[in-house]
This record gives sequence, C-alpha cells and structure tokens, in this order.
Amino acid sequence: MSRSERFSRHAPAPVPPGARWWRDAFVLARWTRRLTMLALLFFAAAAWSYWGEQWLPPIRTVVIEGELEHSDSDRLRYAALRAVEGKTFFDVDLGALRRALEDLPWVRRADVRRVWPDSLVVSLAEYRPIAIWIDVASGELSLLDANGHVFSAVPPSDDLPRIIGPAGQEETLLEAYEGLSRVLQPLGRLEVLQVGPTLSYVVRLSQGTEFVLGRLDSLQQAEQRLSWLAQRWDAIRERLGYAPVRVDFRHQQALAVAGPASIIAPPPPPESKGKKKR
Repeated sequence: MSRSERFSRHAPAPVPPGARWWRDAFVLARWTRRLTMLALLFFAAAAWSYWGEQWLPPIRTVVIEGELEHSDSDRLRYAALRAVEGKTFFDVDLGALRRALEDLPWVRRADVRRVWPDSLVVSLAEYRPIAIWIDVASGELSLLDANGHVFSAVPPSDDLPRIIGPAGQEETLLEAYEGLSRVLQPLGRLEVLQVGPTLSYVVRLSQGTEFVLGRLDSLQQAEQRLSWLAQRWDAIRERLGYAPVRVDFRHQQALAVAGPASIIAPPPPPESKGKKKR
C-alpha cells in the first residue's frame, strides 16, 4: 500500500450540501440565544439601577453593639443617622459611616454590616486609657492606650498616671513607665514620668517623692539607678531619720537628698523674755 493510499483512509468524508447548511443554522441559533440572554441581563440591570432602588425602603434601623463605657450614646446615634439619612440598603456608604464613627472620641474601631432589607449593625470597640500623655513642647493633653496609641478625649479619672515627653516617643515612654513602675513598686505607685527634650528623666511617686535622674543614654540605665535606690531605701530613711522627698542623681558619686519642709525649715526665732514696751 502506498503512502498516499494510507493517508486517504483518514481524510474526512465530504459533507453533503444540506448538512453544512443545517450545521451553520444550529451554530447561529446557539449564538442568538446567548446574545439574547446577555441583552436581557443588561436591560434588567439598567432597569434595576433606574427603578429598583426606588422600590427599596430607606435605612430605618441602626443597631450599635459593643462594650461601651466612655462613648456618648447620643453622639454615636446622631453620627450614624446622619451618615445613612436618605440611603437605601444598596447605596448606603459603609465606609463613610465607619469613618464618621471612628472620628468620635473614644471610638477605636467601627465595623459595619448590612442586614436585609433596611437595617445596619455597627460593632464598636473603645480605647482603654492607661495614662495621660502631655506633649512636653506644646503642653497638649491626650490619652494613651495599652499599645501606645494617642487619642483625644477627656480623662475619665484623675488617678491616671501622667507621662510627659516629646511627640513621637509615646510608645517608648509607655514601655519606660511600665518598667520603672515595676522597679519602684516597693516604694509606691509611679504617678509622673517626665522626659525632657534632652532625654533627662524625672520620676515622681503618688506620695510626692521625686527622683531626678538627669540625662540618660537608655532606659536600662534609669532602671539600674532606681533599682539600686529601692534596695537601699529603708537604710537611707533610717540613717536620715526621715523619708526623703527629693533625690537627685545628677552628681557624680553622690546623691543630693532633700527632706520634708518641716524637717529642713529653720526653727522659729525664740520669743523675747523681756517685757513689752507700752
């Protein structure tokens, strides 16, 4: 068998003229159905965008969830209703509502979701303040949370410790406050940590005792100095006969110690024993 004869066996059979016409008509009908479906979907979407939202009711209910301790419920409700006023289920801007709520004091995070057909559910998380932050340059007062984030709100209590320092050092100084609090725990509660622009440290306890550490290169150096003092505090009190109210570390190989005003104040002058002149 020749090579040409072998290939001729696998060649396609000729298509009758009527069969070709039928196949072309079938393909044309199939594509016609597809295009018709696409056209119907397009017109349905256009009709919905024009008339559909008019059939939906506006947002009627906004549910606010979360453990809220400091947030003003009236301000939350007003901000939420203002952001959804006149909006329906589909055209309400969830991002705008979330930003409006997160701009309020105490609101750390707001998550918003839709509930068919006319409701929204808002889950709020508040900041938890652990200290008052004061900018050493401007004197501006803010609050700090446990992550070192600064937020603006009215302090809920005067018992919060105060951290005073340069802007941008909030997280670092919060870590310093926590470390120095552990070191000074035997002496009392750390009430004020102040760090100046030149990184000079001043620490004050709740009972008024103040420790001036001066300029330090690291937090570890501050902890070492105060740890040394805490271990010898009782011996210092016993030797002086009183509890110091101010200890200054800025002197080489020496401490400057100040006592209470009643201790260091000079005694009043003695009264004259002579008779008063008339």
